Amino acid sequence: MATPKLDEIADGAQIDVDQMDKLYRENMVGTHTRLTGKTLAVTGVVAKVFIRDHIDVRYIVLAGSQKKMLWSVRCSFEKESMSQMGRLNEGQTVTVRGKYDGYGKNILFKDCVLAG
Repeated sequence: MATPKLDEIADGAQIDVDQMDKLYRENMVGTHTRLTGKTLAVTGVVAKVFIRDHIDVRYIVLAGSQKKMLWSVRCSFEKESMSQMGRLNEGQTVTVRGKYDGYGKNILFKDCVLAG
């Protein structure tokens, strides 16, 4: 799948982790500005499932298909999504719908749900 042009990414767009990595490597600030406030459907491979309900932390890390990637995507879930998260396995390809929430060590998405 070809990487979309930054100005073509609209609210609700479908993108994969490899494309996000490429966009961030090419223009991190521009990508951040363009994605702010948008809800996207992101597809990737589950690299990590992290559930620590006692400290209200629930997220998964999605990796791409490329071995040498700079950026992964971290998707944070609300408490109501714990049953969905519990069925995920590392190495599984999933699509997650969430609201872009900036970047740090990973590209961040919040209020995520698994897309059907």
